[in-house]
Formats: sequence, structure tokens, C-alpha cells
Amino acid sequence: MKTFVLSALILLGLSAVALPQTGTRVIASTKTWSITEQQFEAILNALPDQAKELFATPENKRKFLDDLVQMWVLADEARTKGFDQAAARKAVISFYSNNIVASDYKDFLADNSHPSDAEIAAYYKANEGNYAELNLSHIMILNGDSPQVKERQMEGALPSAEAKKKLEDIRTRIQGGADFAALAKEFSQDKSSAEKGGDIGPIGQGVLVPAMDKAAFALKPGETSAIVESPVAFHILKVTDRHLQDLAEVKTEIREKMTASKLNDSIAAMIKEAGVTIDESYFKK
Repeated sequence: MKTFVLSALILLGLSAVALPQTGTRVIASTKTWSITEQQFEAILNALPDQAKELFATPENKRKFLDDLVQMWVLADEARTKGFDQAAARKAVISFYSNNIVASDYKDFLADNSHPSDAEIAAYYKANEGNYAELNLSHIMILNGDSPQVKERQMEGALPSAEAKKKLEDIRTRIQGGADFAALAKEFSQDKSSAEKGGDIGPIGQGVLVPAMDKAAFALKPGETSAIVESPVAFHILKVTDRHLQDLAEVKTEIREKMTASKLNDSIAAMIKEAGVTIDESYFKK
């Protein structure tokens, strides 16, 4: 248990520091330091969930305090002997301390970077093109030359040239007036969508692999694409409907995106204001 506790505390940056007083009752102390009830509970709350469960009982809490006492005594003794003064050790202590404080402050900034409902609505209106949604169908023929298809031993795959030729023939039939849904049911190797005439349902931008996403969102309702290659197959795409997602559907996504953008801008401004300089030649060794 002690190894786990000490490791967790070190990762949290709580090792080897004498805690300041907070005005609540002292539950452990020496001539040089003390741990209050409030401080003890704060340390427990900072532990990973697994450790919190472990120390939920009074008995294990008591054992945990023994671990802290051991750590504090060792740290106090180590400081009297200058163990915390070595440059390398100072750097590590500074790293853990800064990591905790910076993380807390970043959370604070994030909590104060949330956009208002009006800002979200304005962003949605200005970026409506990013919130288009398609009702999309496809006909898929597996590419037997794909490494992923080979690795997974997917049945029915054809050599690349043969797969593309088969789809070209199907596309010619579609252009000649043949029913897309009927051909999807007959030839598509995506069995789940083939049963529905190739329908893969409503699709928002960024859901498909990039080549398919780009081809699909370039289509107007009723149009079919040229042959599009994905990592495992070749496809013909058809858009049956195109509409905007409601603001309510994408509000959370927009809020998260705007919050992240505001937060990044705030941090970038602080870095600029701090006047950071970096010796790039160090990284060219």
C-alpha cells in the first residue's frame, strides 16, 4: 500500500512540502510542521479515484496518515541535509509544483471562457456551412489490395483494379437511369447499408474519412459521386437530402470549440506578455 500511496502523491506533486496552517484542528504534528484536518482532506480529495476508494474507510484513512507522517518526517530531515538544494532536484520540485498550480489556473480560465448563448447563436449563424448534414447512401466494393483488408481477411474483396472496374460499370448504369438503391442492394459489400438501399443515415461533417467527407459534402441532393477510395474500399456516394443541423443539436459542440479557442487565446496572450525567449539552437544538437 505504501508504495502506491507515495507514488500517487509524488505524481500529484504533494511530496516533501511542509503545509501552511489553515486554522482547523491539527491531527498530526512535530516541532517543525503540522497537518490539519482540512489539509488532510484536501490531500485525500486530490488522489486518483482508485486511491479515494481505498482510503474511504476510517481504518485506511488512519494508515494513510501514517504514510504522510513518514513522508513529512523524511522530507523534513532531507531538507535539513540540503537534499532539496541540488539543481536537478529543484527543477523537479518546481515542475510538480508548477504543474499543479498551472492546471488549477487553466481550469479557472476555462470556467471563465464559456461563451454566452448569444455568442453561440452568432457563431452558428456565421458558420452555418460547417453544420450541414447529409442523408447519404453508398455502394461499396472492398479493395483486396488494402493492407487493412488483408490483415482482417475480409471476405469478398477484389483486387484494386477489378474493384474499381466493377464500380465504374455500376456507376455507368446509374448514370443511364438505373436505380441506385436497387444496385446497392445487389452489389454493395457493406451489408448493413445494402439492406437499406445503401443508406448510411444522417452524416455530419468530419464523421467520414477525409476523402469521403470531401466528396460527399461537394454533392447536391440527388447527385452521385465519382469513385472515392477509403482505407478499405472503393465507394460511389449519393446524397438524398442536405439540411442544416438545428442549433440545439450542435450547441454543446460549439460551446466546447469556442471555450477552447478563448482559452488558447488567453494563454497565448499571457505567453506573449511574459516575453518568453527560447534558444532554438539547443534543439539542433
